[in-house]
Amino acid sequence: MGSTSGYVAEPVRMADGFQFRSGSLGDTQNLGRALGGVLRRGDLVALQGDLGAGKTALTQGVAAGLGIREPVTSPTFILVAEYSLPGGGLLRHMDCYRMHPNLAGAEAEDLGWCEWLADADSVLVVEWSERLGSLLPADRIDIRLETVSGRERMIRMEAGGERAAAVLQQLVAGRTGQRLRCPKTGRVPGTESLTPRVERPAVAGTVPSVPGTDPGECGCGRAQSAARGDSVA
Repeated sequence: MGSTSGYVAEPVRMADGFQFRSGSLGDTQNLGRALGGVLRRGDLVALQGDLGAGKTALTQGVAAGLGIREPVTSPTFILVAEYSLPGGGLLRHMDCYRMHPNLAGAEAEDLGWCEWLADADSVLVVEWSERLGSLLPADRIDIRLETVSGRERMIRMEAGGERAAAVLQQLVAGRTGQRLRCPKTGRVPGTESLTPRVERPAVAGTVPSVPGTDPGECGCGRAQSAARGDSVA
């Protein structure tokens, strides 16, 4: 049964994330606002979907959830727009639609892609992200928007790693109690003891790990603790 305006249907569990059904533009913006409220500095959101699917509407909600009050529009012709976050840092909103499919990677690097990935104080949202291919870091939030009918959209969110899984876990935990299995450990936080995470040397072009994470708890566990109201070191 489809959702009606003003209501986003409860998420359906998938292997590495969740599926939402939006009944209106406002619903999509509200879902983005909820996502923005749990994003952390250094996170990357990769958006995919046809023209008119709602990628910019979702980004508008993300910006609002991050505390940005400026109007957010599609940066199709300027490729990237920057908005100041409260307390410092930026929301970078990138649109790859007008980039040549075979040259998008080079164009992104010329714009400062590597520097953006290394900026742990900012959030990056990319529309038409599939054009960047291997430039995208593995640990990211992938969101696919599909048109179901005139207003209705199916929105699939998948986590590419611990950090992304932690964000999606926190997004849905307060509403449904569903738990997202960590793609790296294969465990559902809170159902069993987690083995210490093996720290690996940082690799250029990847999103940094969450600072302050306890060695015996993955990022998903931190989000689960935060959703329960537990103190997180």
